[in-house]
Parts: sequence; C-alpha cells; structure tokens
Amino acid sequence: MAQQHTFAPTDARQLTEEGMTVGVVTNPAANRGHGRKVGLTVIANLVGLEASHGIAIQDLTGTSALDSLNRVRTSPLKLDALVVVGGDGMVSLGVNAAAELGIPLGIVACGSGNDFARGIGLPINRIETSVNAIVAALTTRTEVPIDLGHVESFEDGGKRVNKYYAGQLSCGVDAQINQDANVSHLPVGPIRYFAAAVQEIVHLKQYGYSMTYVGTDADGNEERDSFDFDAPLLSVANSRFIGGGIEMSPKSDVRDGLLDLIWTRWKPTGRQGLNLLRLAYHGDHLSSPVIGNELVTSVTIEKSDSGDVPPIAMADGEIVGELPLRVTVAPAALKLLVPPSVETAWEEWKHDEN
Repeated sequence: MAQQHTFAPTDARQLTEEGMTVGVVTNPAANRGHGRKVGLTVIANLVGLEASHGIAIQDLTGTSALDSLNRVRTSPLKLDALVVVGGDGMVSLGVNAAAELGIPLGIVACGSGNDFARGIGLPINRIETSVNAIVAALTTRTEVPIDLGHVESFEDGGKRVNKYYAGQLSCGVDAQINQDANVSHLPVGPIRYFAAAVQEIVHLKQYGYSMTYVGTDADGNEERDSFDFDAPLLSVANSRFIGGGIEMSPKSDVRDGLLDLIWTRWKPTGRQGLNLLRLAYHGDHLSSPVIGNELVTSVTIEKSDSGDVPPIAMADGEIVGELPLRVTVAPAALKLLVPPSVETAWEEWKHDEN
C-alpha cells in the first residue's frame, strides 16, 4: 500500500474555506520505486507552500493507475485541481480524471519520455521549477484550455474503449515500438524507444487499414475521404512528440481544434525507414512523399481484409485497445495549469502564426 499524506478534515476545511484543495497523484511503480520518492518530494514541496498560498494537498496515490483514478474520483474533499507527477503515463491518468471532473491539471514532468510536456514547453525533470510553476498558475488562476483526442470503440458504444489522450494515438509500427520499449531492459526511456524503433524498422510489416476521416481543406471547408491501404505507420496526433523526443507531428497545436493524421503511403525500404526516423527526430519527415498528413476532426480506423493485423493501439505510452476505433477531437476539453510566462509565450506564438 502506498504511503498516504492526508489532512484531518477540520484542518482541510479551515485551510480551504478561502483557498483550494489540490489532489496529487504519483507513480509508485516507476523506475523501481524511484517515481514514488520523486512524488513524495513534490508533495513535500507543495505542503511547504500550503499556509502561505491557501492550498490544501491531498495525496491520492493508489496501488495502481486504476486505484489512483478511483481515489481521485471519490476524494472526500471536492478537488479544485489535480497534479500528476511522472511521465506520459501519468499524463494519461491526469487528463482523463481532470477532464471528467472538469478541474484544471498540473503536470510535474519527470518520467522517461515526457513527450507531452516537451511539446507544450513545460519544465522537464526540474521538480522545484515545476512545483513553483504550478503554484504560480494556481494563485494567478492561469488555466489554458487545450484540446484532447478522444478514442472509443464504436462497435459497442464505447464500452470496450472510451478515453481521452493528450499526445498521440499510435496504431502501427509506432504502437509496436512503444510496446517493445515498455518491456525493454535498457536503462533510459529514449534509448529503449530508439533501439526498439531500429529493430522494428529493419523488419517493417505492412498493416492493413480501412480508414475514413473528416478533415478540413486549405480554406477551412470540411472534406471527407475513405480508403483502404497497407502501410507500416498510422498515428493520430494532438501534440508533437513521441518516443522521448521524436517530433512525429511538428505541426500539431493543442489549441487549434484539430488532430493531425499521419501515415505512410507505402512501405519504405529499411534504409528509407531509418532515414525517416532520423528526419523525424527533427520534425523534417513530413516533406517525404512517403508520408501522408491531413488535419482532421475525426477518423475511423478498422482492420482491412489485406495486410498484417495491426498491433494494439497505444496512446500516451499506455495501451488503448485493438481496432476498430473511432477518434475525435475534443476541443478545449482540458484546463491546463501553466505559469503565466508559458501562457504569454503561447499567445505570442499564436499571434506570430496568424
């Protein structure tokens, strides 16, 4: 059982009469228990700021991701915000809990990949900086609405799969690489992913897909397309990075109300595949004629009658499920706690883009 840090009900009520209650979830299983030690450090730093900022901290870490999610849902005190400590797997837990409860989410990015945090400019592996940034966001009410992807199993009305994701839904070789990296014994996340990527690219499969998407053309008009194809790669991205720094979707913007659909039009040779991987680390692969890229609001993905059976889909480093799946954009579904400086940088970037 994970150690719990709690408050007596009277103390919590007194502290939050004019303040707020913040739930914190850490990952006790990460990095052979090191994740929980980091999490307790984060909690200690937050506790040290309670009285001066009117913030009551509730450690809601459970014995598993599902247990932690249930603890957040059934917190004895109404939560005003949620903070998750860890990598993209913890982000997955956080976005689903926070979006469901309608509360803002803060992220202390200290996992093996940190791809979502990297893509939106949050501090990475800097605990004190991250904590101070979250406290600044809480005290200034700096909450930025961002989009999420929503994936569901449409054949049963979402009973089998029904969840949000912040980063990317991987349905091809990218999903298989993720699964390989998760069971690798190599010491560092990005190295595990790179080694798995090289192995899979050298032995590329041709997965069979039947895909229908609804997107937008250059003038913003709706367009729809359906086709079957055999190819190694298929990804539906909300943010930019996967695999500890591979910029799979460099054009992704978590506030544009769209998802980026990326796929390979045909099977590249082993050498071409490795070159695409090299380019992808810098976000330069979209210029290759091998890569298809469309802005979409929804996409339905099924297994076609040809090609290899696609792997189990993954998102934010976590298993989603087998095809068929429907993915839709959920505009402004999550309120993200960011320091005022990050919000300002986002606004300047958006202004420059326009």
